[in-house]
Amino acid sequence: MKKLIAILLMSAMVLGLCACAQQGAQEAAPTEPTPAPTMAAYEPNPKTIHVLVPATVEGWEGSAAQAAIDLVEKIQAEGSITVVTDEYGSVEQQIQRLEDIAAAGPNDGSVGVVLMPAGDGVEEALQKLLEANVSYALAENIPESAAGASVANVYYDHRQIGAAAAAYLVNMGLTQKNDVVVLEGLSNADALKTEGFQLYLQGKLPVDGAYIETPWDDFSTVAYSDMEETTRQGAKLYFETYMEDGDRAWTGYFASWNDDYILGMIDALNDSHITEKNRNRLFDMEPVVTGFGADAQLRELLEDADAQTDETAEEIRYVEDFRSINSLVYEPGMLAQALQAMADYMAGTVVEQDQPLSVQWMNPIPQTEE
Repeated sequence: MKKLIAILLMSAMVLGLCACAQQGAQEAAPTEPTPAPTMAAYEPNPKTIHVLVPATVEGWEGSAAQAAIDLVEKIQAEGSITVVTDEYGSVEQQIQRLEDIAAAGPNDGSVGVVLMPAGDGVEEALQKLLEANVSYALAENIPESAAGASVANVYYDHRQIGAAAAAYLVNMGLTQKNDVVVLEGLSNADALKTEGFQLYLQGKLPVDGAYIETPWDDFSTVAYSDMEETTRQGAKLYFETYMEDGDRAWTGYFASWNDDYILGMIDALNDSHITEKNRNRLFDMEPVVTGFGADAQLRELLEDADAQTDETAEEIRYVEDFRSINSLVYEPGMLAQALQAMADYMAGTVVEQDQPLSVQWMNPIPQTEE
């Protein structure tokens, strides 16, 4: 019995010594320091500009779109900003694209949008951009409610355009007693042109620093178009209706807020709807027409009329019967200039917010005799 107890005691001692040895070994083993937690380096999102361009290759909108697309390549080549070109075919499509951009994020100011607002309803979509921390730059049709928050507003002073047209017609002999037609569309821009036209004639708005010598106090001789379609075809239909009245056919002055409307007038004159009698009355007045846009098709038509021969006279009828057809010229760079302003803004450059553009007459303005 004593022998068994001794064996058990010795075994316990051996186990105890092993445990102590293991503990000592564990205490003696060198310990590696636990690495401190690290934060990932901050990588800002790349800067992106969305340019919304009209899905057309015709007219001034097509020219404006192409000028912006040409600039996209230059900005992309610099490498610091990504530019995405988005087409729209209607105001609804433009609004939807703006809403999609606002919803996509990342809400950190790295996204900008450049556009020519296409119509009513865009203001709400622009507000959604601001709420998503997306900046925007506007060209051409600038909503008043959105202008203050825009990086840049690139536009033509439409009131000055209307005033310049009025001054041109006055320079060509228009007085308060003469009948004059204003061919206008339904856009805000056309409404501003009409306002400028009236203000100049009232002596309230100067052109090139000069006011009209004899202000108007009566506009009863002015007819404003009521076009169901603000297009070339709409202008044609309006002019045909206007010329049905023999008394109104004695009209010698026309102010058109779009060159398409002038082309519509010419289409109507070459159609059979207007009687020869009323057409002759019109040309007895040696009519003068002002336009806006210096449309390439109108230029070509006038050039062809100047160069026509007896063999081609029937193809370009009546253009040469106007005393003057003139149009205000503007470079189609509005959208491109807004894009450059947004690129400069994103690069940290201070950008001028209001950027009005200037225009000039397609043909030199004739001077009245002293």
